[in-house]
Amino acid sequence: MINKKNIYKMPIWKFTTKTKRTCNGVVIEKGMTVEVVTPTSSNPLNNPQGREQIAAAFMTKYGVDMKKAGNLTSGYLDSSMSK
Repeated sequence: MINKKNIYKMPIWKFTTKTKRTCNGVVIEKGMTVEVVTPTSSNPLNNPQGREQIAAAFMTKYGVDMKKAGNLTSGYLDSSMSK
């Protein structure tokens, strides 16, 4: 039997592009959205491993290199956390 008190829910972060833009040959459309699961409630945009995870999610879903475009900041991405 599973003790529900010991189950830890990891937060799901949702990242959505704010504007359409082209940077370093990468075309980004407004409204592109990915979800990333993290072990902590701190925003993944604030650490290098989290930014890598977000970049990988955009590459997997859209084939867009957010790292090359330099768009892995809160200036270009809206973020929200759900539990």
